[in-house]
Amino acid sequence: MILSSVEYTRAVPPANGSKPMEPRPVPVTSDMLPPAITSVRNLRFAAFLALRTREERASRGVFLLEGAKLTEEALTSGRAQCVLVDAERIESFGRLIELALSRNVEIAPLAGSLVAKLSQTPSPQGVLVVASLPDAPAPCQLGARIVALDGVQDPGNVGTIIRTADAAGLTGALLTPACADPYSIKSIRATMGSIFRVPIRVDSRAADIIKDIKAAGARVLVSSARGVPYYNISIREPWILIIGSEGCGVSDELRDIATDTIALPMRGGAESLNAAVAAGVLMYALTQSE
Repeated sequence: MILSSVEYTRAVPPANGSKPMEPRPVPVTSDMLPPAITSVRNLRFAAFLALRTREERASRGVFLLEGAKLTEEALTSGRAQCVLVDAERIESFGRLIELALSRNVEIAPLAGSLVAKLSQTPSPQGVLVVASLPDAPAPCQLGARIVALDGVQDPGNVGTIIRTADAAGLTGALLTPACADPYSIKSIRATMGSIFRVPIRVDSRAADIIKDIKAAGARVLVSSARGVPYYNISIREPWILIIGSEGCGVSDELRDIATDTIALPMRGGAESLNAAVAAGVLMYALTQSE
């Protein structure tokens, strides 16, 4: 089966002393890849499947990403370790396979039924990647524009906030352990690759870290119905914005550290906003006010 005709080339020898011709593509074929894994009892597949748990990701220092875009992000970031591809749809991912081969990243073809077991979407794209976890930044490396998540438990919200932080130009994210794992497949999908660009620290000492950041001169902001409307805020970095959980908001422990409260006025009938939506509005407002 021909996968592509881009990756490898063979020079055509000159005839009768004429100039050498341009290299001609040599197709990458399926026999360049290892045999497909077809059994759920396969030990390698079991190791891939185990990466769906937070504990296994942490102990092995790797995580699983799904989809062509995130696979390409992992490859270009240099963190990809193994590309998992549906053996029945290999032709669809020739360019990604070429990129992986060019970077000496292993390719592991899987039966489509096994890809479906790894996937957490109704219609799997057919490609995943195992990548190394980024090193957690030291608190001092989180930068001067930080978003802190306090018990945000929906993985889609966690991923969307990280993606928006990347887009708005924030320099780091600090998460309490009660948050959804930012390296779960659902969180990663929502980041759309921003997981590789935003330094993230998950720390049970988040309150102490925020206190230290405050002591170093940063303003600490939380949202409150009694706060200053976000469009009237004027602030310079360094600052840290705390986003609370969907159900309970910011904990009293972190709220007591805050230097400022900011409000998102509700002009219609809604009582509140989704955590990721509120975070997005506030992050952009703060970066624009500098």
